[in-house]
Amino acid sequence: MSQLADQYPIVLTQSVLWGDMDAFDHVNNTVYFRYFEDVRIAFFDRLQILEHKDATGIGPILASTRCDFKLPLKYPDTVTLAGKATVTSAKKITMEYAVYSEAQQAVVASGEGLLVYYNYNEGRSCEIPATIASAIQDLSE
Repeated sequence: MSQLADQYPIVLTQSVLWGDMDAFDHVNNTVYFRYFEDVRIAFFDRLQILEHKDATGIGPILASTRCDFKLPLKYPDTVTLAGKATVTSAKKITMEYAVYSEAQQAVVASGEGLLVYYNYNEGRSCEIPATIASAIQDLSE
């Protein structure tokens, strides 16, 4: 797990909840997307992206997301959620995610999310503000 902290600047730890299980006796696939969201919001918080959006009306919007399931996750367990972001164009950020199971000592899922910068006042995509792009770069180093 320590290698996750070396590879990903955003790392969270959470307990697997009993209510996250489904009829097949493992964590439901939709829960992984909530895990990714938790990492994404922690990333936004760290770089004050939501504050910038509230002040300017310009911020990210999730365009797509995917998850690769590697091993089933079960209650009880503790997961480490990790993420990092890369500016991939003037308007786009790609986030990478990993979900690590303490009980299994393994990454049980990984995924990606594509964020597009969006002007909520005008209803269209826009360039990532330079200060945000720079902060993302600094966080990745």
